[in-house]
Amino acid sequence: MIIVLAVIGLSLVAQYTIQLPDTAGNIPITGQSLGVLLITYLMGLRDGSIALLLYLFCGMIGLPVFADGGSGFDAFTGPSGGFLYGFLLTCVLTNLIFDHRLSDYRSLFQFMILGTVLILVFGGLHLRLFMDWEQVWTHGIEPFLPGACIKLLIAWIVAYGLRHYVLPTKQSGLDSSATLTGNSSTRAQ
Repeated sequence: MIIVLAVIGLSLVAQYTIQLPDTAGNIPITGQSLGVLLITYLMGLRDGSIALLLYLFCGMIGLPVFADGGSGFDAFTGPSGGFLYGFLLTCVLTNLIFDHRLSDYRSLFQFMILGTVLILVFGGLHLRLFMDWEQVWTHGIEPFLPGACIKLLIAWIVAYGLRHYVLPTKQSGLDSSATLTGNSSTRAQ
């Protein structure tokens, strides 16, 4: 149930968009990366990956879950495709690199920075299929940095508050059933 709620929540925040005048392929700033950072941290590797796979699948089959109600296979092959599949890769890599038992504010901030950087890197690498590196930076990465920093800070504050005050647990994010649900049957620490 929590996975379905995460997909619905991500679908809703994806609809909050700001269109920038000078971006590659008319890629807007969206709430997607904020939702992805929260799902990645709070749900952990397994459930977070499942939620993001389901989100991407829903969009691929035509449900209007991406930014501005976008969907379809073309969303993955167009300029914003790297950001989309980068969400899943970010979840996997960030959860493999960081141990969620370290949930102090510094570790959590580093987690959010890494997640944000990975999303931008995957988006930029995919954009390279459409333009040269200079254009990738000036039209596909740089315009998104202020919004990415704001979303990173919001995700950091929300995740820290949820982790410490709403969902207090010392469990690892690698066992996502314990991360969000508080289940005590986790791997050895």
